[in-house]
Amino acid sequence: MPGSEASATPPVPSLPLTRNPSGSLRRVGVEIEFANLPVPDAARLVQRLFGGGIARLDEHRYKIADTPFGDFAVELDAAIAHPQEDQAGADVPEFEEKARGALGHAISAVVPTEIICPPIPWPELGRLEALIQALRQAGAEGTDAGTLYGFGLQLNPELAQQDVSHILAHLRAYGVLELELRQDIGIDPMRRLLPYIDPFPPSYLKTLLAPDYAPDRTRLMRDHIRANRTRNRGLDMMPLWRHLDEALLLAELPDAGLVKARPTFHYRLPDTRLSDPGWGVLREWERWLAVERLAADPAALEARCAAMLAEFTRGWGVSLMDGIKGWIER
Repeated sequence: MPGSEASATPPVPSLPLTRNPSGSLRRVGVEIEFANLPVPDAARLVQRLFGGGIARLDEHRYKIADTPFGDFAVELDAAIAHPQEDQAGADVPEFEEKARGALGHAISAVVPTEIICPPIPWPELGRLEALIQALRQAGAEGTDAGTLYGFGLQLNPELAQQDVSHILAHLRAYGVLELELRQDIGIDPMRRLLPYIDPFPPSYLKTLLAPDYAPDRTRLMRDHIRANRTRNRGLDMMPLWRHLDEALLLAELPDAGLVKARPTFHYRLPDTRLSDPGWGVLREWERWLAVERLAADPAALEARCAAMLAEFTRGWGVSLMDGIKGWIER
């Protein structure tokens, strides 16, 4: 029976705010990057666990449709291996299809395969532990298995509220916790070298954490986009900005046209650690919950922001980041 391997699921630690603005349980999208397991094999693995039907979209992209949670996607995470979006549904010339397929095989040693899960109600996240275990047993490799690997696990938790104070609180909570999260995860050296999960710039943190910073939504978005003109952050806000105000995002960042609008925080920081038998989705979920819990505690958040701003001042004479690290160690 599809999904039987995922029947004994571990309990999922709760969010401080469990429901979305419409009153439904908040959902979480999960993206898992790995190597050493071909896309068709990974697609069959997903189908075995969650049911549904497999559709081949191209040589390196499959869809597993109509599972109890929605549609999964499994693909090589490289645009060059797939037809362009404006070719979707069209007949791709045979020579182009073969060329893209060959390129995909050539780069698959360093470019990850990715499983993109549909949004899952947060109490069901434990179901994905069986997926992690199945990948491990099938020989899939995470970022800790190769010097050139820089693979991550990404969480997309749906917002509980979409008002500016709620979003600002989460941005601040992530800002003061990011270095602690990085140290706790032990970010892989290759992922630290690559630009995909860079931290917020210190100058932006000074603005964000200031006690008198009380922007409306337009100013919050504009300040963030101008200080972070990239998706390459441990917390990528661009999908949420596009969901809230597409015109503003594209006016400030015209090359953001391929960003998909989502009412979520896009948390990109965690490594994929398939070599660690104790690692899984729920370990990274618990780390994200530290952000949610701090955001939901105004007094604690205010104190943490003030402490970090004070450390900024003390750290200017040496190094801002060294000063913050010293604060964390103390």
